[in-house]
Amino acid sequence: MKKYRYVEFTDGYWGATFKQGRLFINAEKPENYVEEFSLTKCARGYYTTLEKIGERGWELVFVTPCGSFAETGGQMLQNAYVFKKEIDE
Repeated sequence: MKKYRYVEFTDGYWGATFKQGRLFINAEKPENYVEEFSLTKCARGYYTTLEKIGERGWELVFVTPCGSFAETGGQMLQNAYVFKKEIDE
């Protein structure tokens, strides 16, 4: 039986007025994932890109809306991205 690891990212954050292709990791200790996902730290947390995640062998499982931000000039939808990677036992 195959076993997988899962990780979740989101594409928006409070105070954003547009998306920049950044995916922010949702983890209790994001610093533990810096090397694995080539994460960059900013004031809002740790982020990477869809391209970098794919290059590291992670497969997109699903994307789902998870929030909405009312900002000046309109509203932005936040999405959650869940990825999986097969692990050795």
